[in-house]
Order: sequence, then structure tokens, then C-alpha cells
Amino acid sequence: MTKKMTKTVLITVAAVVLLAAMALAIVFGTGMAKAATLQKGGEESGNITVTYTVAESWKVSIPENVKINKAGTAESGTVSVSDAIIGNDKDLVVKIQSANGYTLQNGDDSLTYTVKIKDSTTFSGSDAQEVLKVEGGTKTGSAELEFNLEDGVAQNAMYSGDYTDQLTFTVSVEKHV
Repeated sequence: MTKKMTKTVLITVAAVVLLAAMALAIVFGTGMAKAATLQKGGEESGNITVTYTVAESWKVSIPENVKINKAGTAESGTVSVSDAIIGNDKDLVVKIQSANGYTLQNGDDSLTYTVKIKDSTTFSGSDAQEVLKVEGGTKTGSAELEFNLEDGVAQNAMYSGDYTDQLTFTVSVEKHV
């Protein structure tokens, strides 16, 4: 290799090394400055926030179907919540709403029935009403519902066949009050 070629190769290598050093300085920018400051004996401190986010989640079970077999005899079904993870200032609320205002329909005929939380609230009307509330920090809860056709109501039926109503259960997370 001649002296001229050696000089050109050395200049090229030096240019590549210089470009690499500049690229690292751009990529690591302030990190290199802090390292340089710390190497000079300066004292620095800083804070960072470490975060882990847990998503809201829960399982709600409702009865698939309820068949009232005999007037005056309550049939039951359980609404339950399990594995609930919600905010500590929140409630998981399950509500029930009847499509027909708690009447069983067969054509133009209807029979009134009741749904109530066992030994407690009886639901009525067409507005959604609370069946179950699970507070944040509580993973489970349940409510036993009783479905009942009052004595004497079945004798007023005009048609044979099924009388039905559609119940809608909604689940929401609400601010704890």
C-alpha cells in the first residue's frame, strides 16, 4: 500500500468513526451529557413514576330461563357476580327491566307476575331497577330472585300456551355513593 492510499484509508476510517460518534450522540443525547456530568463529580437526582394498570373485569351470571310451574309457588333464579375487579370508588351494579311491566303476554291476553329479591324488594313498572350491587374491593355477590304468579291469576287466562315476558339485565360500573 502506498503512503497516499494509507492516508486516504485512515481519513475514511476516521470519518466513519466520527459519523458513528455523532449518531450515538444524537440517539443518546442527554444520557451522554448526564454521564459526563456525573463523571465530573456533579450530583443529580430525578424521579420516575412506575405504573401497572389493571383493567376492570367481572363475570355476571343470570338465569337462562325461568318457568313458573304453578301459581302461588315461587320459582327461583340467582344473579351472581364473581371475579369483580373495579375501582375502589366504584360499584358494579346489575339492574333488571321487564319488557311488559312484569306481565306475561300471550297474544292480547296478559297475566301479572312478580319478581322479587328473596325476602326483600319486589320489582314493578317498566324502569330498570337494581338487583345487585358489588362495591369496589369486593370480588363476589349474589341475589336470589323469586318469580311468582299469584294464586287466582292463572284462572283468568284466556288462551292455552305460553305466556312470556322478556327480562333485560344490564351491568354497569357506577361511582360509589
